[in-house]
Formats: sequence, C-alpha cells, structure tokens
Amino acid sequence: MNALGVFGAPTAPTVSGAAAAYGYEYDTTPPTCELTRIGKVNGKSFVEFTVQDSGPTASGLATIVVTESTNATTVVPSFTPGTKNPVVVTSTKINQSKPSATALHVTDLAGNFTDCDPVLTSLVRVPGQETQTFSNLPARESKVTILNGIPGVSNVTIAVNGVRFKETGIADGEIRTFDVAPAMRPGNANTIQITVRGKAGSSADIVISD
Repeated sequence: MNALGVFGAPTAPTVSGAAAAYGYEYDTTPPTCELTRIGKVNGKSFVEFTVQDSGPTASGLATIVVTESTNATTVVPSFTPGTKNPVVVTSTKINQSKPSATALHVTDLAGNFTDCDPVLTSLVRVPGQETQTFSNLPARESKVTILNGIPGVSNVTIAVNGVRFKETGIADGEIRTFDVAPAMRPGNANTIQITVRGKAGSSADIVISD
C-alpha cells in the first residue's frame, strides 16, 4: 500500500481509447462494493465490504482507494491487478462511543469505478447519546442495519425526511436490516435521525449503507 492507501495498478486506463487498446472496450460495468458483514470483535465494532469485478466481459480490479476513514482503521488486503476474485476490506471503529465513516473508491482495469461510503455509529441509552442525526445523505443510502448490543436497546425509531419508521422487540445481539427507500428523496439532501429506547446503559450499533 502506498501513502494514499491505494492497492493495485495505479496506471489502469481511465478513458475509452486506452481501455480499447488494452482490449477492455466491452467492459462498461463498474465493479461492485457491497457491505456484507457487521459485527464486534473484542468489543470493537467493524464492517466488511466485499469488492469484486467479475463477469464475462469484466477487466478485473485495478485499485481500491480508501478516500475516508474517520474514527476507523480500514485495511485493504493486497491483490493482483486484474483479479476477478472477491476482495474483503475491513474497517474497525476506534472510539466505540463516536460515529465512524469509511469510504472506498474502486476502479477496474477499464476505468469503470464505484464509490461506497456507509456510516457506522453507536447509540447508548443515556441522556445526550440516544439520538443522532445524519444529513446530506444520497438517496442510495437507504439500508439501515441494527446490530444490537448486550445489553441491547429494545426499540429504534428512524425518521427519514420526517417519515418515521419504528423497530420494536429487538433482542440482545440481534442483527436486523430494513429498507427506508420509500422515504428517501432523489439527490443528496436526505436526512436520517435515529433514536434508541430501552434500559439505561443499553446500546446498539447502526449502519446506514446502500
């Protein structure tokens, strides 16, 4: 990894002419970057992304760039440029009481790219830490995943641009994912407010992703 956090081939072609010269003119599909796992190890919350560029016309992965890693340690494993195998990136929260954010910019050898940037936060059932608000979210960030703590919260209320969603009866340690897309607006001006309820001291990790 160099100082910019880039793995792979930094000289990957980025325009159609160069892509054609390398034989990649039929690859017009960007690589995928999916949030595939959340959890805790030794009391520290983490998220895993699976990055891949596959398919009959795929050129293979070129680079994975960590463009943001706020309150998180993000590890990109080494890989061979042009690979079509999945690459798993892990981001672990540093301060468990504060939100963290991780963003990746993924390119393939044909110059196609994908950006992924979920938000990972923790809410605790104590005054001042029960509610958090996230603004300027793109419409695609419509998946909300709850990783309940031990002890965990009992209810989570999510207000999306003023539309309320409520999840109740959440068990300790339960992982629950749901979609708030019906309340999201086109563009990047969406607001999500999350509030937890339960016994004093209970907590939950929340991930907002696409």
